[in-house]
Amino acid sequence: VALGGAAAALAEDPSAVFYNPAGIVHLAGTHLQAGGTLAVDEARFRTFGGGAFARDEAPVFDGALYASHTVAERLTGGLGINAPWGLSVEWQDPDDFVGRFRSVESRLRTVQFNPVLAYGPVGSWSAALGVDVLDATFDLARFEQDPALSALGGTAPIALAETVLDMGGTAFGWNTALMYRPSERFTAGAQFRSEIEIDLSGRADFTVVAPADLRAIVLPGRETTVGALLDARYVDQVARSMLTFPALGVAGISYRPVAELLIVVDAQWVGWEAVESIALAFADTALAELLLLDYEDAWAVRWGAELEYRPGLFLRLGYAWQESPAPSPAVTPLLPDAGRDTYSAGFGFDWEGTAVDLAYRVSVLDDREGVAFPENTRPADGIYEGVSHRIGVSLSRPF
Repeated sequence: VALGGAAAALAEDPSAVFYNPAGIVHLAGTHLQAGGTLAVDEARFRTFGGGAFARDEAPVFDGALYASHTVAERLTGGLGINAPWGLSVEWQDPDDFVGRFRSVESRLRTVQFNPVLAYGPVGSWSAALGVDVLDATFDLARFEQDPALSALGGTAPIALAETVLDMGGTAFGWNTALMYRPSERFTAGAQFRSEIEIDLSGRADFTVVAPADLRAIVLPGRETTVGALLDARYVDQVARSMLTFPALGVAGISYRPVAELLIVVDAQWVGWEAVESIALAFADTALAELLLLDYEDAWAVRWGAELEYRPGLFLRLGYAWQESPAPSPAVTPLLPDAGRDTYSAGFGFDWEGTAVDLAYRVSVLDDREGVAFPENTRPADGIYEGVSHRIGVSLSRPF
């Protein structure tokens, strides 16, 4: 975290299982690392008409566990358990939020189990191959509206029902990596992780919230009320979807101009173009919906520096630039994504092989034009703003 995430050419601890598993061949014996990250996001949406709506700032914690073990000469095994993908967006005052018909709360939680085998070094080279077992849960809460029914009760969109989706699933992928380490001063590394598609299944729970005066209206030309129609339409049922987690590739170098100073740089490509939409399917096919995304591939560039200020005390700085894959029509209350500049700092203590590392990073998101209102045909109707804070801690120890 403190090095800006630039770790494709590092093999300092077992977190290399995630950043570049080919590097674990340089960790003799058995190594364990446990840690986690606490995230707090400050964000808001400002309409072009002057309205402002804030997101909830409740903290979210994600843990991680890594291990490596020398199995035999030139063969090292590793295991990583972490949360590589995540999303937590909850809007304050959901009953009044202009984007309530798109999303008032969306959460994506993942847990990845990543066993790897690394071979080497052969000369200056090492290689690794692993399996990704990715478990995901996706929750979405929003309000439903129908322009034709809203017209019976007024001109503005009227919330007819509250929808809560709760779905989950598991799928498999793979990863491979290379590392070139001709000396203690210079290392180059690269890794590729495959695309993973997860079929999600779960429940859709509906609560009719239409006002009583609208529910009492008799539908024109029909012998039924709006309330009876809503009660028949919005019933709890099975829901399904599919999420695509894109492939990614990263390459980087690390260099020690002097023994006390380490400089790292890497570049990452993410194949977001594979993420075209999110389809929501229900037992009642009339409720099916396609959420268009039309993402594009995106790049990130990261660098960091570490100074061993005195024996066992390390000071770290980092920076990362990341572009957004989302076009403006896909920047919504569900996922208001934006490019960002990330600044990080931290320090570490190493006492007889036991290392404690602390880090802080802040990401300043680009202001992004996006949509929030229902039935919107314009490219954008407001601006999303945000700042993201992360605090990370880890404990590492050889055995």
